[in-house]
Amino acid sequence: MSLTACSKPGATTCSEYAKLSVSDRSDVVVKMVKDHDLDPYSNALGLASLEQDVDRFCGVSAFGSTTSAKNGSQGIEKGVQWGDYTY
Repeated sequence: MSLTACSKPGATTCSEYAKLSVSDRSDVVVKMVKDHDLDPYSNALGLASLEQDVDRFCGVSAFGSTTSAKNGSQGIEKGVQWGDYTY
């Protein structure tokens, strides 16, 4: 299951996000950063921090969780602390 066609990656729900592979989760976060007119590749630590924000918000682990433990119907962008992404 890939959400690469999603027009607004930040609208991806935690339940949808949890079902993605780790690689696809990362792709969704990268696209969300780009939607904010930021360069996801200019700040590797900031990008990793945002991925952790989303994982925590959704209650998933980076290693194989396929269900969200919390905020299942919420868009993942609600879990992002944009101040963590400095460039």
